[in-house]
Order: sequence, then structure tokens, then C-alpha cells
Amino acid sequence: MRLTVRQGLWTGGPDVDPPPLAAVLEVSGAVLEWTVDEPDSLPRITLTDLDAADWLWRLVGAEGHARLLEADSTTPLEVDLDHEALAPLRRLALGHWMSRWWPASARDGIVALDGAVLGAELAVLTAALEEYFAEDTFDSDVDGLLAGLAGLTSYTADPRVADLLDACAELGDLPDIGTTPTRWRADFALVAGGDPRLDPSAALASGTDSVSWTAVPPGVFDAAEDTVTWSVAMTGPAGEGLVARVRAALTDPAAGHPLSAGIRVALRSGDVAAAGELGADGDATLPLALTESAAWNHDWAATSIRVGVGEGETRETRDRVRRFVRTRLAAPPADAFVAEMLAADDDF
Repeated sequence: MRLTVRQGLWTGGPDVDPPPLAAVLEVSGAVLEWTVDEPDSLPRITLTDLDAADWLWRLVGAEGHARLLEADSTTPLEVDLDHEALAPLRRLALGHWMSRWWPASARDGIVALDGAVLGAELAVLTAALEEYFAEDTFDSDVDGLLAGLAGLTSYTADPRVADLLDACAELGDLPDIGTTPTRWRADFALVAGGDPRLDPSAALASGTDSVSWTAVPPGVFDAAEDTVTWSVAMTGPAGEGLVARVRAALTDPAAGHPLSAGIRVALRSGDVAAAGELGADGDATLPLALTESAAWNHDWAATSIRVGVGEGETRETRDRVRRFVRTRLAAPPADAFVAEMLAADDDF
């Protein structure tokens, strides 16, 4: 790998696609990044604090580490990477990526990962790599990951989970673990059987749009395409008010989601615009400054709905993520997480 100084920091490796395709791991004094669906690629390494990265010799060898410490920042440096040492770091980065970007969807048939099980696996992996976390980083909170086990109410009888809990018990005190025998798949089947779209029968116009994953908090909305439905209708007798009703499908429509409340939603259709906020049920009502006759004469074909903030990613990017996840579920690789294998078992 060729390391050069960019914006004052030693950096090397290939360019990495932006989220949601980037798996990122913050270790002491550095940030490592991979493109998730390029398993054989080298990481992008950015050394944010060379002195704190005292583990670096494990990746580039003692000689390479020494040369880097003594290097002139104006001269690029070539180092050899230890791929065996990189493998568990990439797996940990991938696990954190799954906790943030796994595209759970009842409509697409992609089963959600059990967050408590995945968190437990990340805790065990992080502890095994403690030499890379001499200083606190965003991804080094083992205690926080173990605390998530309080939400474990499924799979407690599965031997894979039992082994995982034994490993976690060696790291510290575990919270009380729920014993209610629930299986997310049962809820998943019920949710998948319904269609939360708005009834367009009484609408002047209606349509669908998609949620950009990077514009909203993770785990709130169903990750399929065209899960945002909208309609334009009168709220009462003619002339009393015209509104746009928007509904964004949640990961669990029956329960709602507290993080949905307050998320910005905006409608734009030519020169017609409206904005508001979603409720905890994923619904919003947006008043329109438009008469009924103007609404009937308006061309609603190019209407777009934006949920959240920012421009978001493309549909092609989301499709790449879904392909990557489906491939792992269909044939779990050697580095598959227990949480993935449980999801694959439920994917029938």
C-alpha cells in the first residue's frame, strides 16, 4: 500500500464508496474503511494520530511502522499489509455496518437482524482486538454493546446464542435477559401480509416514492423501494382545505417507531411545495396552498416526496446493498455472524 500525506494525515488505499456502502471502523489513531460488496479490496486507511496508532506494526510490520514514524511527510511511503491481521478488523467493521445499514424489509422479504445478538458478537470481537482500542473510540464501547443484551428475548435456546452468551459473560456482568419466547419471523409474516399504502380512492392524485437511507435514522423505515405513499385530497366540503397525506412504511407498522416522530417530510410537484413532520406512526398531513380546481388541473406526475434531510443515495446504491445482503443470507460465508445465520434460518 502506498501511503501519502493528505490534508496533514497519512492516508492510503483505494477510494471507498460513500454510505451506505462504506464499512467504517474507528480504532486508536486511525479510521479504516472498506466498500462492503468488495470483499477482496484493501482498506482505506487514514491515520488521525500516528502516536496513538501503536498497533500499526501488526498491519505493516515493525520495519514498516518504524519507517513511517521517521518518514518525511512530503515523500510517499510503500508498506506491505498483513492480510491475516486485517481480516478480523474488516469483519468488525462489517458487523458495525450491519447494525447501521442492514436493509430489513417486510416488503422485500429481508429479515431483520437481532440487534442484541449482533451487539453481543461485536462485543466479543472488540474485546479480542483490544490492542487496537488503547484509546476510547466510537467503535470500542464493549460495555455499551453488552448492555444491549437486555433486549434479547428471542433465540435464547439456540446453542449458537448460548455459546455467544458464555463468551460475553467472560467480558463483564451481563444485564438481565428476557425470557419471552418471541420470534421476529412471526411478526414479519403478519406485517408482510398487509399493505400500508394509503387508499387512493378518494384522492385527487396519489403516488409513491422511496426513502433515502442516509437521510433518516437507521432501523426506522422499511428499506424497500416505493414505501412512501402520498395522496392529495380535500379535508372536508369543497373549499375548506386541501392537504397531502404522506405515509412512510415503518420497520414495524403495528408498533410504530419513536424516532419517526419529528422527521421532516417535504412534497414538491412543479411549483407546488409543502412540508411538515412525520408522526410516530410514519404519517404526516401537509396543508397545500392550492384550490381544489387548481389541484384538479395540476400535473402531479412528477411529484416527489423527500423524507429526512440531505440528498441521499441513489436507488442503484440501495440495490447493491440488497444484493450483497441477499447473497450472504442465501449462502452464509465463513465470516457470517450468528445474527445473520439466525436471519437466514428465518428466511423461508
